[in-house]
Amino acid sequence: MTIAESEAILSRRPGIGTDSLRGLNKLILIKTQWYPELMMKLEMAAKQEARAWNLKDHQVEVITGPGALELPMLVQWVGESHPSDDLAVVALGCVVRGDTPHFDYVCSNAMTQLQAVSLKLSLAFGNGLLTVDSIEQARARESKGAEAVQAALWMYHLKTQLLGRVKGGHGISSSQS
Repeated sequence: MTIAESEAILSRRPGIGTDSLRGLNKLILIKTQWYPELMMKLEMAAKQEARAWNLKDHQVEVITGPGALELPMLVQWVGESHPSDDLAVVALGCVVRGDTPHFDYVCSNAMTQLQAVSLKLSLAFGNGLLTVDSIEQARARESKGAEAVQAALWMYHLKTQLLGRVKGGHGISSSQS
């Protein structure tokens, strides 16, 4: 996704722009080790999207973990070790369907626990965990890293507006609703 495409998407979201991220100190991308070429492309798309939101390289941190089932614990540890009011987190990974029910268990548990931990810790979170039938489907979704960053940053914006957590912020005004 190009910067122009990102700006076009953002322009359709009233009140959201790069200035809406005041107070954000860190975007943490947590990725899995499986399918390294795909992970590299998801990470590159995520970093490009972060730049489109005017985040600096020092604001984006990448952590690599084992697999999809470990992503929720990593998200929790990150959330517990950083103030959640200046943090956005993105999970990146890929689970490809095989011949056993393992796929269903991994996907169901990982997705459920990612949602649970992001709710528990009140994190601005973007889910970039691909659950696909084939590696070809995964390759066709390499831009999902950018979409997960968009979701996390949009949620950060909404959180700061709704909870008024930006230093000097006043929450949502009637003109923004």
